[in-house]
Amino acid sequence: MKLLRILNRYPDEQDCGELHSYLGQSFEALDQPGQAIDAYQTVIHQGEKEDCKNVKWIEIARQGLERLNQ
Repeated sequence: MKLLRILNRYPDEQDCGELHSYLGQSFEALDQPGQAIDAYQTVIHQGEKEDCKNVKWIEIARQGLERLNQ
C-alpha cells in the first residue's frame, strides 16, 4: 500500500492524524480490522498533542473504532 510506504519513509512528519485516518479507512475497506484499529489509535494519540488539535480526524478515528468494536 503506497500510503503505508510514505508513512514508513517519513516517520517524523507530523500530519496530525490525516494520513493515519486515511490508512485506517483503507485497512477497513481491505477487511483488515487489526491494522485499521492501530491506525485509528495513532490518530487519537496524535490528536492529543498540543499542536495537533484537529477534531475532524479524531472524530473519524473514533467512528472507525466504534464500527470495528461492534
